[in-house]
Amino acid sequence: EESASHECNQRLVVLYGVGKLRDEARHTIKKITKDILKVLNRKSTAETGGEEGQKRKRSKPEAFPTAEDIFSKFQHLSHFDQHQVTSQVSRNVLEQITSFALGMSYHLPLVQHIQFIFDLMEYSLNISGLIDFAIQLLNELSLVEAELLLKSSSLVGSYTTSLCLCIVAVLRRYHSCLILNPEQTAQ
Repeated sequence: EESASHECNQRLVVLYGVGKLRDEARHTIKKITKDILKVLNRKSTAETGGEEGQKRKRSKPEAFPTAEDIFSKFQHLSHFDQHQVTSQVSRNVLEQITSFALGMSYHLPLVQHIQFIFDLMEYSLNISGLIDFAIQLLNELSLVEAELLLKSSSLVGSYTTSLCLCIVAVLRRYHSCLILNPEQTAQ
């Protein structure tokens, strides 16, 4: 979060000093986050009608990283850096879904990409963050379905059902962790 940026910077200074190594470590984290967001934000978002998504300018084709490449780079990060990357990416996805639910956007992230974020969070053992992310997504599903109905999208009934199935799978797998936190259980 923004409030922890000072602590993150101090951590990098302690680990790498104030020179080139710190900048390289910071660049690595930003690069992996950027690659994940690039995959999430490319034309693979679910279009639901609307003209703004169809009038994109074609620029030179970019080489998009594959999920396997991203995952292998992600594995080489430290535990803390993995949590930092998954936190940033999950916030971005929640912002996309919230803006769609509020009618400010015509794009939704694909369910496969949300599953990929779940996998990254699970690999990094960010189980608390994974459960929080799943609960926040679950809270937005009714609004997303209502917006899909309002926009007469072809995704009505299928998008939220698929996403809900993934969320239920996560909550079922980590049911024992969920029970330990009464606040999350109540949500």
